[in-house]
Amino acid sequence: MKRKSFILLLIVSVFLLTSCTKNYYENKGDKYFDAQDYENAEKYYLKALEKEADSHTYIKLADLHRNNHQYDKEGNTILKGMMELDDPIDLNIRFSQYQTLVGDADKAQISLLHLLYQKFDEELFKEIIKIYLENRHITTIDYYYNEFKDQIKDLETKILAYKAVGPDENLKEELEKELLDSNDIKAYKALIERAYDYHEYEKVEELLPHLESMDGELEFYKIYSQLLAMKDLFIMNKQIGHFINMDYKDLVVIYKNIDNPSHIYLTLMDGKTGEIVIDKIMEDFYPDFIDLDVYETKDELDQLAMTSYYGASASSGKKFSIYEFSKDDFKEIEPNFESDLEIKLLEEFKIQVESKNLNKRYIIEIPKTHRLAYIEDGQYNEEGIPNADNGPRTYGDGYSLRYRGDYKDTISVITGFGGTYSYSAERLGYIDELYNEIDGSFKCTAFKIKDIEGMVRESEFIEGVQVITLSEPEQEKEETETEKIHYPERLIEDDYKLRIGDKTIFVDNNIDYITKLLGSGEVELIEHINEDVSMYEYKIDGLTILYMEKDGPTGKQQFNDTILVDKPGIKTIRGLEVGIDEERLEKLYGLKNLFYEDENESIYLYQEDGYTIHMDLYVVVDKKDKRVIRFNYSTNL
Repeated sequence: MKRKSFILLLIVSVFLLTSCTKNYYENKGDKYFDAQDYENAEKYYLKALEKEADSHTYIKLADLHRNNHQYDKEGNTILKGMMELDDPIDLNIRFSQYQTLVGDADKAQISLLHLLYQKFDEELFKEIIKIYLENRHITTIDYYYNEFKDQIKDLETKILAYKAVGPDENLKEELEKELLDSNDIKAYKALIERAYDYHEYEKVEELLPHLESMDGELEFYKIYSQLLAMKDLFIMNKQIGHFINMDYKDLVVIYKNIDNPSHIYLTLMDGKTGEIVIDKIMEDFYPDFIDLDVYETKDELDQLAMTSYYGASASSGKKFSIYEFSKDDFKEIEPNFESDLEIKLLEEFKIQVESKNLNKRYIIEIPKTHRLAYIEDGQYNEEGIPNADNGPRTYGDGYSLRYRGDYKDTISVITGFGGTYSYSAERLGYIDELYNEIDGSFKCTAFKIKDIEGMVRESEFIEGVQVITLSEPEQEKEETETEKIHYPERLIEDDYKLRIGDKTIFVDNNIDYITKLLGSGEVELIEHINEDVSMYEYKIDGLTILYMEKDGPTGKQQFNDTILVDKPGIKTIRGLEVGIDEERLEKLYGLKNLFYEDENESIYLYQEDGYTIHMDLYVVVDKKDKRVIRFNYSTNL
């Protein structure tokens, strides 16, 4: 009996020991992680996964790689977990966060939407809204919220949706009522912030007293009470952060004085008292647009990150600045960007981008259609031999602060390369560099080549260095005349012209010209993007145009954002029209560029060929009837 009891006790002990092993390894990994000993933390997380794979540990391992600025390993870790585990919703969400960080927000949204339509999960929907709010890559989330709103239960999701909804007034009012009835602090703050941004000052005055009576929100009440006193000023942007108080949120406001619009002022409000402590002119500073973000430093006061630029989209005019504050002044800190990226011209019309520090190299073959521009620009001779004194030209295409999760210390710098000044539309691609502040300077911690069209990617590893070669696909055998495909690989200028009866418009035409040509139609204000930019919608006879209007020093400027056709009677020069069958579409533009599909619709994407329109063509086909039901030109889907 004693022997049996001993054996039973031994079995139980072994079972308990085995069941705790995974937790033991994970806890050890957590301790090393907290101590920033990432090498040992990784070893223990991997041992924990050997015992039992779960998404929670995979996410910890991915976070470790991000903290250690190893973004490729971060992505590969999440993908490995997704392949190993069944239906890992949290890993899908974590992968979308990774994609967004490295500049693939569009892909992140599409992947999550695909999962959402397979099986609704509120966390997926919440993540889609967060990506939208950070990147504004889809027109609005109104359609998706209307479709899934009966399944949404969490107030936090409704608050996020309220911040994101656009032109649907009924939806906005419905969400407003739900947030008002919730008597929740976060809900009231969202209502106040949106009302103020839309210049609905009477609504702000009605809502603020409710917030004053709620515990812990007196600072927010004081700040917005002070903002109401500034409502007659031309406020360009504002940002809340811990600028002079670690325990209270302060507010920075950038504004112009209407009496003297050439002067730009910076105002800082103390979150503890609500008082204005700084109100100064920013010297020699005259941008058209300003984007503000919080640059967070651990256990220290926040800094203000500012991206400023001139014109509506002038890529070469963007500047990135960081400011720190004292009780009565602020000063600019000059960011010190360091990168060991080298761009070299190689023989046979190839460009090499390499970082020795990151052990990473890209070799890109210039497509035949682009080579003439490089020859004319003097970078290559006709045999593909580079001129020694003329490397590829590069230019800064802008800066942005990546602020997802706990990683607000990451700055993205987009650099164009491989093109020419005179043929800027022929740029071969972009480098998206990520920088993290390390010992007072911003060092390149990751880079990625993107936006290279019509190429096939091959990868191999040589001596530990990842070499990614991009080259043109092999040419198919020449087809007979009867089999010849009549559509070009890329859109040409005529594809951006729409015939409406006996009239023709170009999708880039000024909206004033279009309304004079076609008639006034219906015009509706959709959204105040900021103090000097608004989004409008123009509709007439199956044509819908979303356009931005900007009031600036040179007068009113207008830019078309989306051109939608959803009725027959409007067609491209080549003959694309709502109602044509899929076979006809294939003859016109081909069907190889399938962008997205679900059980009801297929969306095909077609892009420009070397012009500067910066609009893609999306064609939607009903999968049941196999006919085009709408198409649109857009800067994004």
